[in-house]
Amino acid sequence: MTGIVVAGGGAYGQAIAHVLATNDHGVRIFSRDSETVGKINRREQNERLPEANFEGLPVKAKDDLEQIANHGSVLFVSATSGTMREAAQNLAAADVQQKYVVSLTKGFEPDSYKFMTEVLEEELGTRKYFAVAGPSLARDIATGNSEGQGVHVGGDKNGYISSLLRNSLFAAEPVDDVESVQTKGGMKNVYAIAAGIAHGLNEDVREEIIERALVEVSEVVRARGGSDSHTDRDWSGREDLLLTTTPASRNYLWGVLRAQDPEAAEEQLKHTTLEGIATLRAVPYFENEFGISLPLGHAVYEMVHENAEVRNPLELLVA
Repeated sequence: MTGIVVAGGGAYGQAIAHVLATNDHGVRIFSRDSETVGKINRREQNERLPEANFEGLPVKAKDDLEQIANHGSVLFVSATSGTMREAAQNLAAADVQQKYVVSLTKGFEPDSYKFMTEVLEEELGTRKYFAVAGPSLARDIATGNSEGQGVHVGGDKNGYISSLLRNSLFAAEPVDDVESVQTKGGMKNVYAIAAGIAHGLNEDVREEIIERALVEVSEVVRARGGSDSHTDRDWSGREDLLLTTTPASRNYLWGVLRAQDPEAAEEQLKHTTLEGIATLRAVPYFENEFGISLPLGHAVYEMVHENAEVRNPLELLVA
């Protein structure tokens, strides 16, 4: 049994903790929410992930970082892209000792647009860093209905982190470079919004959006030093886009709402965090920084952040 910490008691953090515990690893979940901690430890339903059932699994939750600082050698970190640096600083202040650090976050740091592994390394120092991305819904993972879902683990050259996650229902495959996995995991949400906007306008162009998205994401991958090589199933690329351009994605659903009721969409953003909204700001940055063209992503950026007319994004691409 491997000792593992999951820092982050939100839905995805709990789902990954469930996978790890199902694989018979001793898991400690850190959450600042003492109510969530209590419910996990009492094996009661909790609001962050009602589908999670930790009964009979080797899981304990803590609301004090110092209580998990020396547990095992692997640390999974689940935070929003906007709060990852603060989370890393808190982990550093608690002097966490785990030497393997895995980011579960899909996005880039606001303003700097750094990878989450870069943020973690800047705050936690010299360790081994990995990143997870791929089509994996928290509620399905927690209920064991994740067949057909899976992730790439970037930076996992010897396959160790992947082996901790993999089981008969959940695929986890190693990828050598960490840049490609994080780029694909972050950019997918831009195109989920694009697909949602198109659907909200009654345009049946999902397949076209996916194909264009793959081209543009590959541009960013190469510009940021990643490799387009992948395993037999492109979990962090095409497979992730196939899932995230459906109503299973909150970013997709927000895109639908943006097309149909812009005021309601803006109001929703006051009460929830959507990674795609922040990631859209990275599109013009990448274009200017690396001299690349991301016309579909840019069209969505202008509709969301520049109040451009809401139209079928592919029409703007052709124009």
